[in-house]
Amino acid sequence: MPVDARWHMGSCTKSMTAMLAALMVEQGKLRWDTTLGEAFAGSDVQLHPDFQKVTIAQLLGHRAGIPKDMVGRPLWIKLRSGGLSPVEQRHLITQTYLGEEPVSPPGTKFEYTNVGYVIVGHIIERMEGKPYEELMRENIFKPLGLSSAGFGPPLGDAEPRGHRNGVPVSPEKRSADNPEGLAPAGRAHMSLQDWVRYAQIHLRAARGESYELLTEASYKKLHTPLEGQTYALGWGSPNRRWAGGRVLTHVGSNTMWRCAIWIVPEKNAAILVTTNHGGDEAEAGEKEVIQTIIKQLFPTDGEQ
Repeated sequence: MPVDARWHMGSCTKSMTAMLAALMVEQGKLRWDTTLGEAFAGSDVQLHPDFQKVTIAQLLGHRAGIPKDMVGRPLWIKLRSGGLSPVEQRHLITQTYLGEEPVSPPGTKFEYTNVGYVIVGHIIERMEGKPYEELMRENIFKPLGLSSAGFGPPLGDAEPRGHRNGVPVSPEKRSADNPEGLAPAGRAHMSLQDWVRYAQIHLRAARGESYELLTEASYKKLHTPLEGQTYALGWGSPNRRWAGGRVLTHVGSNTMWRCAIWIVPEKNAAILVTTNHGGDEAEAGEKEVIQTIIKQLFPTDGEQ
């Protein structure tokens, strides 16, 4: 496997989308408390009344009351069938979900969902007049020096292939990844070198050493859990005894790839694990590897 091979990030993409939102806030184009009612005023998106006051921060913190599951719904079948651009897919997802009744009162409960990140990506691309993918390349990947970063399954003969049930999946197949419209929630890829660089940027910011691209206040916002939960904006941020305090963590999988990241500010360390397999075996293997590393590097109790 070449050292510059690219690996699928799955839901670890979410922290990158949250960075783009933070940049828009710093530029005065968004606020963390910008509401869906404001963002879609005058558009053809018909909001259920209970979604009117949902904020950008609530969407990124999974507290908007948006349903989790998309697979199996007629919408998913339409997204899979092709014929819609990524922007059109995100618009359709936004229209569909925001027109339904929330599954819980917005702002009251943690409900992990990809859809909230799709909606944030769509709000930003509508505001900027460019597709989310282009905005990420211009505003996040390029300035941070993540030259290998892109979206979808890595293409090229030398690249790793995602595996389903132990069988490699051709990246040219539509089934090789989630629909293109889900990019803000989980379709990024990059090399291990670039992922390490990305982890180091957040590690240094969490330690108060340096702040690349964003301000100290923005990094603090991204890394601080919302009240009543351990999830921040694009990052899980629980306390761990072995870490000496809070960590920044996330896992990602599109069922054919799996990755996990643990940033440990108090220990000045980061643990990154990735594989081009999905499913229960990949999850069990990832956890075993991380536990082994934790026990070796931070010999206390070693629990995640």
